[in-house]
Parts: sequence; C-alpha cells; structure tokens
Amino acid sequence: MEDEWEEEEQLVLVELSGIINNDFLSKCRGTCKILDIDSDKPMMQVGQYVFAGEYEDALGTCVLFEEGPKKGKALLYRLFFFF
Repeated sequence: MEDEWEEEEQLVLVELSGIINNDFLSKCRGTCKILDIDSDKPMMQVGQYVFAGEYEDALGTCVLFEEGPKKGKALLYRLFFFF
C-alpha cells in the first residue's frame, strides 16, 4: 500500500509595532524565531526584540510581494493574493 502524503501550507502576515527600526530589520535578513505558534498568543523573536502576538482574520485581500534575483536592471517580483 502506497503512503499518501498531503502537505498543507499556511502563510501568515506579520505586522510588527513598537520600538524597532527598519535598519535593524534589514540587518536581521528575515531571521526570526516563532514560539508557541499554536497558542492564542504566539511570540516572535527578532534579534534582541520579542513580540507577543495574536491572530486576526484579514478583512479583504492581502497582497504580498517577494523579491527575486536581479536580472540586469530589472527586479523580478512574485505576487501572492490571499482572499
């Protein structure tokens, strides 16, 4: 009998607020630790900062862009829509 493997992907949009600047986030290059992701109050650590969170359903559509490798002078972007 062949094993059936089903993969589920869930994307989460994170908004950070507080005393953190964009220069710090750029230096971290997107590295972070997520704690208690299955709880009602997940936590995220970015460098020395720890953020307590909560889940909310998005109203409307979320649009995310992902920057791809540069090809000449043009940048390649992937576009994600969430409904």
